[in-house]
Amino acid sequence: GLLFMQSSPFKCEEKFKLTSLGIPADACKQGNLSMESDRFICVKEAAADGAISFNFVDMSRGFKNQKKQMSGESTMMHPSKNIISIRTGGENSCSVQIVDLSVKQVLREVAIPEQANLWHWVNEKIVAVVGSKSVYHIDITTTPVKAPATVMFEKNEDLKKSQIIHYSIDSSGKWCVLSGIYSPDKGATINGVIPVSYTHLTLPTKAQVQISVVAVSLKKKQ
Repeated sequence: GLLFMQSSPFKCEEKFKLTSLGIPADACKQGNLSMESDRFICVKEAAADGAISFNFVDMSRGFKNQKKQMSGESTMMHPSKNIISIRTGGENSCSVQIVDLSVKQVLREVAIPEQANLWHWVNEKIVAVVGSKSVYHIDITTTPVKAPATVMFEKNEDLKKSQIIHYSIDSSGKWCVLSGIYSPDKGATINGVIPVSYTHLTLPTKAQVQISVVAVSLKKKQ
């Protein structure tokens, strides 16, 4: 541990405590908190009476916090613009609304027929939603506003039973990487899967090719 600390090229230091803004510590966890860039942090907070509010912490303005009571499962701010995306969910579906706060205009309003496992901005134009079966892209420049999301590819069987931890695309938008972990033996072993998919084949029908899978297994010490 000490050797790693001495040789590490990274320096980690605490910059700010979200709890100093009155945000409960138990709200600062995966699924409640999103940080899509070095500008905004969004934190979902549930009051004792069940009321839901969201904290929007602007790191570029001295960690100024705006707290708004609003419905939703999750929110994210655009990586660089004053654009908010709001996700609401049901048992087997979810919907995403993307709003430009600067001009108070709804850019996209999309229904997806699956629960969301993960979502985030993959670039300046696209919100990706990883559903229970497939991966979807929502382009904020697409019209009309309620045009359906683009289905990029279906998850393989290992990913369908995995906890999804990351998704990204390359600059061309053609190569997609989805990462997940799962345990085949109630936690004794943790398997990691990382399929790499190419989604823009020039064929009469839409196709997806999985060209590589990296699998990693970690076992607990007895």
